[in-house]
Amino acid sequence: MNRLILGLLDLFGPLFRRMGVDYPQLRAILDVKLTMDNRRSRTGFNGQETKNSNWGFVWTLVITFAMSSFIALLVYFWPAHAQAYAVVTAYGMIIVTMILITDFSQVILDGSDGLIILTRPVTSKTLFTSRIVHAAVYLLQLALAVALPSFFATLLKFGLGAGLIFLISSLLVSILSVLFTTVLYLLIMRFSSVERMQNIINGLQIIVVILVTVGYQFIGRLIDFEDFANTKALSVAWWHYLAPPMWVGHVMSATIGGYFGVPTLLFAALLVVVPILAVRSMSGGLVRSFGNQVGNLDAVDTKKKEEVEVGPKRSVPELLSGVFTRTATERAAFELVWKIGSRDRKFKLRVYPSMAYFLIIGPLMFFNRPGETLTQMMEATAQSEYLRILLIYVSALTMVAVNQNLPFSDQFKAAWVYHVVPMPRPGEFLSGMMWSVVAKFILPIYLVVALVVTFVWGVDSLDDVILGALVVLVFQQTEILATRSVLPFSREFTKSGSGKFIRVLALSIFVGIFGWAHWALSQTSYVILVMVPFAFFLVLFLNREIRKLGWDKVEV
Repeated sequence: MNRLILGLLDLFGPLFRRMGVDYPQLRAILDVKLTMDNRRSRTGFNGQETKNSNWGFVWTLVITFAMSSFIALLVYFWPAHAQAYAVVTAYGMIIVTMILITDFSQVILDGSDGLIILTRPVTSKTLFTSRIVHAAVYLLQLALAVALPSFFATLLKFGLGAGLIFLISSLLVSILSVLFTTVLYLLIMRFSSVERMQNIINGLQIIVVILVTVGYQFIGRLIDFEDFANTKALSVAWWHYLAPPMWVGHVMSATIGGYFGVPTLLFAALLVVVPILAVRSMSGGLVRSFGNQVGNLDAVDTKKKEEVEVGPKRSVPELLSGVFTRTATERAAFELVWKIGSRDRKFKLRVYPSMAYFLIIGPLMFFNRPGETLTQMMEATAQSEYLRILLIYVSALTMVAVNQNLPFSDQFKAAWVYHVVPMPRPGEFLSGMMWSVVAKFILPIYLVVALVVTFVWGVDSLDDVILGALVVLVFQQTEILATRSVLPFSREFTKSGSGKFIRVLALSIFVGIFGWAHWALSQTSYVILVMVPFAFFLVLFLNREIRKLGWDKVEV
């Protein structure tokens, strides 16, 4: 793949030389950048990272092409041409923007190449041109992977002319995605510190993964299938002039239908002029400003650092560790898991989307009654007791995402410290780890569940929530006592999903059995109130047994 790209680039070698660029140096730099693109780890839309591979980016293009092939069916079968091409173009812009944010951000924000290359006899103009060409090549490959399926569908149904117009339009619109991403990064870097900027970008990545993970659940609920096959010409609205996908939709509709009015000519003009202006802005002060901001990313803000270090205030995990733990070892484990879980961006990117998936899928099961209003669905749900119990226990599935990813870290080699500290009973460390997970992840979720249950079923149902949360704790403790545990952040991340499948299966069986038992007990008055103190003392007893565990119950 790289040889083909570099071979095509050689055709423009004389043009680069006229621009004052050392083309052999440019070609060598680009070769290295493209090789690194294939070898670096990538963050998928499911929040997981792929292993390093010499074909990493090629697989990204293949998967993107396959996903886009399903969207291309709209072009072939949807008779409303303007709507079909608007949806396809909007999909392409979203995919390009998401990949630029979730996957290419580590390259866009990497200024280390300047520190290395500029110490060599390489001019800044050559380095700057290499960055532009690298971004252009990356974007062109990505845009083609998104647009080619719809291009082939257009080619088969409407001919070569319509296909070429759509392909050119898609590439022009992709430039606007790059402009949007660049402006977004500039705004973040302009008003945020380096650490905060990285947290914001990580937050954007988490939001993107959540939208992709759970967004398909809403598609069937939002589409009005009666209007799906509406073949009437789409009337022009004022907001169409502000939406690039509508530009492509109207232009393609006019091309296929053979009519060109004033609105169509305006949309065509916008489709050509706006990307050209975007290129001019990105090749001018916008890119220089972006380059200066990227160059300052490694600068250390010592003033802010000193202000953070000097402050005498106790942090939230330090305050909560005194509530949930008893010994110094437990407190150390509690604060370690809490703080690393808050700072490790890759851990958050793997855990939070999975938690959001279970939290969103749960309510959708209860409010999935087509044709009913929200009030009617609420009334029907309030009359069902088993739905209340199911909601309480389905929330326990969020533990899978946390427990599955807790042992893994990019800095796993630092786990040697576990074996040199005076810790004769690692059970205390496991206890602190468990209570940190409970306080940081499980307890907030059940607080939300308690609010929902109280709102829908009334205050009398709070005893069900308390018992359900205690039963979840008992299951967590039983798992620690019955299996060999792994110390937190002590293993290198692997992509094997067998352990996760077994956990999901075991927890699903647990949800079914204990949920049914809870529902059966709730049919008798006051039984749940009697079970709550029993479950509470069982949690205390099991926690004492966990503290006694030795190194034979820990995987070293």
